[in-house]
Amino acid sequence: MLSKRYRLPTSFFKEIVRERKKPAETLSNTLFLAKIYTSPNNYSRFAVVVSSANFKKATERNCLRRTVYEILRKDGFYKKPNQDIVLIIKPEISRTSPEEIKDELFKFFRN
Repeated sequence: MLSKRYRLPTSFFKEIVRERKKPAETLSNTLFLAKIYTSPNNYSRFAVVVSSANFKKATERNCLRRTVYEILRKDGFYKKPNQDIVLIIKPEISRTSPEEIKDELFKFFRN
């Protein structure tokens, strides 16, 4: 699991709504949609959003969320400065292995 320091707090989402913030960049592939916001921090913070509309069971949502957070932690994606990243999981991820998820994240963030 990714350390609390590198996870976005819920207050961040409230701030987005209140201030009507727009992401600096939006990226998408078959497994993820990423909304990237600028940040004053010298490290990245992440939020992984798994919709209950796409994944009915809470255990499935939590397992996916933990898998993605673990990949982000192990491979040091949080070391990139000045970014707050919201990763939205797409339903196609349920048919992929953790290794494929890792490969897709590398392709996604190593551009």
